[in-house]
Amino acid sequence: CAMVVLPLLLDLGAERAVRETAWLERLVAVLVDRARAHARRPSVVGLVAVVLFSIAALTGATRLRTNASLVDDVRPDHPLMRDLRWIEDVGLAPFSIALWLRADDPETLTAPETYAWMTRTSAFLRGGEPVRGVVGPTEYFESAARALDLPPPSRREEVAQLGLLLDMAAPDGFDDVWRPAEGQARLVADAVDLGSARMDPYFAALEAHLAEDPPPPGVRVDVTGTLRLSHVALADILSGFGTSLVLAFFAVFALLSWLLRSVWQGLLAMVPNLLPLLAMLGAMGALGLDVKPSTLLVFSVALGIAVDDTLHLVGRLVERRRLGDAMDAAIDDALRTSGRAIVLTSLVIGAGFAVLVTSDFRFLVLVGAMTALAVVTALVADLFVYPVLLRRGAPAPALVGQVQA
Repeated sequence: CAMVVLPLLLDLGAERAVRETAWLERLVAVLVDRARAHARRPSVVGLVAVVLFSIAALTGATRLRTNASLVDDVRPDHPLMRDLRWIEDVGLAPFSIALWLRADDPETLTAPETYAWMTRTSAFLRGGEPVRGVVGPTEYFESAARALDLPPPSRREEVAQLGLLLDMAAPDGFDDVWRPAEGQARLVADAVDLGSARMDPYFAALEAHLAEDPPPPGVRVDVTGTLRLSHVALADILSGFGTSLVLAFFAVFALLSWLLRSVWQGLLAMVPNLLPLLAMLGAMGALGLDVKPSTLLVFSVALGIAVDDTLHLVGRLVERRRLGDAMDAAIDDALRTSGRAIVLTSLVIGAGFAVLVTSDFRFLVLVGAMTALAVVTALVADLFVYPVLLRRGAPAPALVGQVQA
């Protein structure tokens, strides 16, 4: 669209004199001139500052942890969060963890050993940190036995009789956890979402318990429920998104290496693309932010913005080198011409994302703040770090092609 539609639209409009914004022109000129001067005579103080910045960012990144929940990125004072806290304060829980039992032979569910296993498993669920209450067949049976002044059922016939009585007295609720004719039963634990940093160990402990104390032969059990399914999905998103980000990184590296015809120069070109991601990692660690799907999304946006700036410089650099310019002259020309476009696009994109920090939705605040930080870091890295690496860190790149006479 930018190459085809925009020129057509501009051609349809009336021609007007271009009004320059004095302060913006001065800002762009100052940044570009400083970058060109720094490329010719690198400042030791600036390079040391970049190294110290990288070390500080890595130190902050070591504090990061993976922690996602069903209700993420909402301000604590939001009405939704207030309602959830009220539900938890009164002893209720908005989510569930369910164990779904399926028996090949329906009569297996009424066997004493199955009843005993459900009793033990309910007790284990009840002792979990996120669990606020458990509802299952044994809870119904024991409640009915107490109402009838009877001991808990211990024989198949007693379980069947109490089940028939409960089915007539409370068919809707009891049918949710006990369907012996279909060979199905459920243990449902009402639970709160403590975040994946605490829920993952709990689910691991639950799986270990089921492995140590499996259901009787002929009965299968699956862990399900809103909490279980959501955290499995969150884990898949985190791992899949991380893999996608790594693949995108290597794809960009391969493209830059091909443009510069040098793997080493491709690695150098990735440095200004890594610094914005490193800056975000350090900021997240310093602010106590967790790694979750929303933060990974910000990383992909930041990588795209940083790569765009680098490609501006690389494209102009390769063009000048094709025409026979020396490395120093090619770098200076790339900064003089493409540097202006890099500064302007960075200012526009950074200001646009910075507006999001006024949102009530924490995800948008995070996107705005982190992307603005990445834009500024990418601008500094491409104007002041990458040209120095080109001049000092590697020999001149091979040409992509030769100019044809």
